[in-house]
Amino acid sequence: MTRPTRAFKLRLSNDGIDLLIACHCHLIRSTRQLLAWGTTLHIAVNYLETLPIAEVVDRLKCLPMLGLRGQSEHYLGAPCGLKDIADRIVASVAIAAPGCRPPALAHIYLVSLQAAASADEAAVRNIYQRVTGN
Repeated sequence: MTRPTRAFKLRLSNDGIDLLIACHCHLIRSTRQLLAWGTTLHIAVNYLETLPIAEVVDRLKCLPMLGLRGQSEHYLGAPCGLKDIADRIVASVAIAAPGCRPPALAHIYLVSLQAAASADEAAVRNIYQRVTGN
């Protein structure tokens, strides 16, 4: 029997924490549901998977300049399947940007939060409904 959830670790700077908070609040407002922090990450990664891979690659290239990674560790409980989705995104990035080093999962999580924080409310609601079945 496997566990349905696991903890995902984010190492964030103050700006990274602000991004997580902004994304969380945006998703709550968009869905009109009180969400767990891990659900925010889950929705964000699912949303990132819907974007054109060229956009994902561009966001990953800009990530180091944003200063979102830091020493503050945060653990978010989310479905185990979240890693599978992130792995698919990594594989797609590797195909779209041959010769470049594949991104770390931590980078996928940060780019997901960044993308979801600025996503259209209707798109967020659609992802939320697909992910949760609501």
